[in-house]
Parts: sequence; structure tokens; C-alpha cells
Amino acid sequence: RGKVSDVNLMAFYAKAHDGSPYFTELYGFGADATFNKIWVGAEWMKLDDKNPLHTSDTDAWMAGIGYGNYDQEKKGTWGVKAQYFNIGNYISLPSSAYNVSDNRNYKGWLATVEYAVLDNVGLGVYYGFAGETAGGKDYADYYRAEINYKF
Repeated sequence: RGKVSDVNLMAFYAKAHDGSPYFTELYGFGADATFNKIWVGAEWMKLDDKNPLHTSDTDAWMAGIGYGNYDQEKKGTWGVKAQYFNIGNYISLPSSAYNVSDNRNYKGWLATVEYAVLDNVGLGVYYGFAGETAGGKDYADYYRAEINYKF
């Protein structure tokens, strides 16, 4: 038996009210859930772009899976995650939680390891790989490490 916890659903919609000829609507949704220590999540967003120069690459999506019980408030907890991103050239995902090299015109993988070094102190290590632009140009692999303090 298992327990589903931390279920999050997100939906959003924005409409330009200034008569802009280039942007009228932005909409999308996201969902993630944890089952025991397994996390799954996805996010999708679409820009209804009226600019004739931006007729494509106006959607973005992410899907991922992870394992662990990382909680920055609890020393010794950890988690690992793998996510695939497909982000168009004229849009980005709304979440600030993703450490994607360039948050536009990017397709590729992100591997994450997080560990709570102390209560309220987390260490995160990210590795982006197999990345390319929407047009197929390769991105170099990249890595990032960060320490987060919760006050």
C-alpha cells in the first residue's frame, strides 16, 4: 500500500487588454504528485501569438520523474529527479524552480540531485545534457550547484 501526497494542480490564463497586435492569450496547466517517494510531474503552456514573425515555437512543456523525500527543512533528506524540457523560441515555462540553461528555445534533459545538509540548508546540483535548439543546433552540456538557506 502506498500513499499519494503533495498533489499539486495548476492552471493559468492571461489575456492582454491593451489591444496588442502581438499577444492576446496565454494559457496552460501543470500537475505533479508524490506516491511514497516517487514524484511525477508535467507542465504545458501555450502563447496565442499574433505576431506574423512568431508563427511557431509558442508552446512549452516539461515532464519528469524523481525519487526521494527531499525537504529542505529536514537534515539528511534527499531526492533525485530527471526532467525533459521542450520550450519554444517565443515562450518560457512560468515556474522559477527549473534550472534550464536557456529558458527559451531549448529541448533537452535536466538531472537534479538535492540534499538537506542541515535543517533549512539545502544543496542542489543540476546537470543539463542532450540539449538542442528547436532548430536542432546543439547546446553544450552544463552544470550548476547551489546552496539554499531557508529563514
